[in-house]
This record gives sequence, structure tokens and C-alpha cells, in this order.
Amino acid sequence: ELEAAYAAGEKGFDTLTDFNDAYGVIGRLVTTPSDYKIAIESIIRKSVEEGQLTTEIRCACDSLRSEDGRYLSMEEGTKVILDAIEDVKAKLKAEGKEVPATGFVFLSYRGKDWDASLSAAAQQAQQAVQSAIAHPDMKFGFDIAGPEDSGWGPKAFSEAIGIIKDYNSKVESGEIRGQKIGIT
Repeated sequence: ELEAAYAAGEKGFDTLTDFNDAYGVIGRLVTTPSDYKIAIESIIRKSVEEGQLTTEIRCACDSLRSEDGRYLSMEEGTKVILDAIEDVKAKLKAEGKEVPATGFVFLSYRGKDWDASLSAAAQQAQQAVQSAIAHPDMKFGFDIAGPEDSGWGPKAFSEAIGIIKDYNSKVESGEIRGQKIGIT
């Protein structure tokens, strides 16, 4: 099932529903820190093989679970992802390979089928800002994913987007060292 989802991704998706179906498979099967470490290493190594200059890791940090099934806090999930990125970059450097610039996009969910989607988006945005401050040389992004036809519209996420915009204005003014966080 997982291989079929990745194969569909390789070909591209005709519809948002096709993408959501494949992403759902991946999201159900890739849940623990060890799963994410394997996935991140595979993504970055494939980028190296293909000669990509940049790689983007996308994750909802509040969806990771411990090996015994406990949900990790957003901070714990973020640390798992950042550590996995740094670990694979160190391995590749030790192998003498050129490592692509690797960014991290925090994913939020726009679906109205989850009551906490708006508050979780604000928490993801805050975590993206904290991570960008802690890692000023790394590129970060913030994405609101999910069903565009039946989900919350962009205005519903004004708190989360405001958190990112406030940080970006501080970077622009020189108040904070770092890179602006992209919003998609």
C-alpha cells in the first residue's frame, strides 16, 4: 500500500482527491520517530541521487507518535524531524557527497472535520517561528493543507498567518537574524 502511494506520487496526481488518498496512506503508516527518520533519509538521499540543489521536508509535527503509540508534543515531533535532517546531512557529508539545502515545511490542516485545526495551525506557526529563530541558516515554511473545496478558507487561519508575518517583518527589519518563513 505504501509503495503504491509513493509510486502514484512519482507519476503525479490528476486531482486533489488522488493526492489526499495517497497522503492518507502515508500518514497512517509513517507515524513514529524511526519511521520519519527512514523516510527523511530516503527523501534526502533521492534528492542527492537526482542532483537536486534543494530538498523540502514537510510534516505536521503534532502527528508523530512514540514507538508505544503516545502522541509526541509538537516540540518533541519538531526535534525528531530536525534531528533526522541533520543526521542524514552529516552521513552524506561523511560519505563525501554534496548535501542539498534542506528546508522544513510545517503542515497544518484546513479540514472542517477536525475541530482543533485552527488552534493547531496557530501552534504549528509558533513552532515554525521558534525553529526558525533556533536555526537561522535553515529555510522554513508553513503550509495549510487539506480539502480546499470543503475546508476552512484562508481567513480562518489569520492568527497562524499573522504569527508568521510578524516574524517575517522582524527578519526584514533586521530585528531577528534568519530567513523569512514561506507561507503556502
